[in-house]
Amino acid sequence: MIRTDYSVVNAVSTNGQKGFTSREESLSQETMDAIAAQPGVTDAGAVYKNTREDTNVTYDFGIIPTLYPTVEEETGLTSAATEDGFIFSLGDDGRPICNVYGLSEAALSRMDLREGETDAHTLCQKMEQKEGLLVGVDVDRSDMSLHRELNFLDVGDMVTVYKNGEPLMDLPVLAKAALNGDDEEIGFTVAGTAKIGGDGIFIYLPSDVYEEIYDEPVVYKYAFNVEESHRDNMTAFLEDYMENADPSIDFLTADSARESAEATQTMITFVGGLVGIIFGIIGVLNLINTIITTILTRRHEFATMRSIGMTQKQLTKMMAFEGLFYALGACILGLFFSFVLGFTLVRGLTGAIWWCTFHFTLLPALVTCALLLIAGFLVPVLALRFFNKGSIVDQLRISE
Repeated sequence: MIRTDYSVVNAVSTNGQKGFTSREESLSQETMDAIAAQPGVTDAGAVYKNTREDTNVTYDFGIIPTLYPTVEEETGLTSAATEDGFIFSLGDDGRPICNVYGLSEAALSRMDLREGETDAHTLCQKMEQKEGLLVGVDVDRSDMSLHRELNFLDVGDMVTVYKNGEPLMDLPVLAKAALNGDDEEIGFTVAGTAKIGGDGIFIYLPSDVYEEIYDEPVVYKYAFNVEESHRDNMTAFLEDYMENADPSIDFLTADSARESAEATQTMITFVGGLVGIIFGIIGVLNLINTIITTILTRRHEFATMRSIGMTQKQLTKMMAFEGLFYALGACILGLFFSFVLGFTLVRGLTGAIWWCTFHFTLLPALVTCALLLIAGFLVPVLALRFFNKGSIVDQLRISE
């Protein structure tokens, strides 16, 4: 969700229905200066982003969508689709405008570089010398690999920057990065990128190159770290600043993102654990009911066995072993199905949810097995004591 301790944006960026799309939604220099002046701030950097007004800058990367051109009411941008069904927003010259960012080396170093030049310092130097650019690709959340369908370019492919319909510079792809929400907009909110670039590629440039390309570069996010001893003060400062100085801003913190994730984890653990405990209790009660029912229906049989010489101790031992065999059979089947269903059904379910990670464990099954074995031994002993009373003659009179 977030690569720094704090990210400050215009409030529209945290709105899943809106997102950052316009120059008027940019952060002011005054706001960034006020934040930078606070104690404990480190690695601070502004991140630039193109907007719906920047239609005079476009990019040619070998894909020109031409199908079903329409004008989007909300942004006023023209969009068109490719034969594969990808929708790109188009600029004044009919080429894609993409989602384009300008960032510092500190921000670049925090990105997940996967292919090409993976040393952030070297990559930044090359990009500052206009030797190329960085392309970002959304990931397949099931295995965190680069999403194949959105991986339009390879390292070395050429991207031509057009301005006012004329080629401005040719920049080869130097590297590719795996993106999270923070690389695109903020947190889980990426509504603005969908409205600006559509399915177009994500392009990352050094701030000075970005400012050279765009006529009115605007900052959409100010990201920074804060020394741990100053974080409470920073949070209080930003909350006060939002309320009194600049109500248009909002912010996300790593602590709040972590708390949100932990709250979700706690809820799933509680609900899943409660369901598991209920099923476990049902299983143990079912075993107890089976053993007691068996003893009640076999009292005549027990009396007959007693009449031909079996002692009460032998009978108790026999039923205790029988109860253990019931429990052991349930344990073997339970562990078997835990293993099979864990690596098939459960793994499939967690694999379909990107924020879940599969970890196989037999601990709950082993705990249940221990309870079953204890119940399988104790229940027959106690049941015989309470339900198999009286003399052998009285027990023989019991009808089957």
